[in-house]
Amino acid sequence: MVIVLTKLEKRLGVVELANEDKVKRVSLTLFLDNPEHKKVFDVLSRVENKNQFMRNAIISYGDIGELKRQVPTSDEVRNIVEDTLNNRLEEYREMFRRDMQQMLDELAKQQSSGGAKKATGIDFAKLKEKY
Repeated sequence: MVIVLTKLEKRLGVVELANEDKVKRVSLTLFLDNPEHKKVFDVLSRVENKNQFMRNAIISYGDIGELKRQVPTSDEVRNIVEDTLNNRLEEYREMFRRDMQQMLDELAKQQSSGGAKKATGIDFAKLKEKY
């Protein structure tokens, strides 16, 4: 089969596919106002053989497992949430201890200088030891 293409068709990249059951076309639409799409366009603009580049990129992407990404199980999600909450709880406990220690130190300082009433019934020494 002889294929004759006009100059315009060649410039536009029009190719007649001789055996369509062995050749598949993939369309790619890029919106240049989207930063990620613009980045893809810029990369493809610098590449001479775009088909080969796209094939290699897709095969590499699949090889590193990104296409086979597994969804975490409910137990894994539960463990992640539990660990995160436990870490935050410890941070809050430590902040509470520091704040409480500061307040107790300040109250003890005021009490020793006579600034606080001694008739409050609060044993500041025991509070300080406890927290």
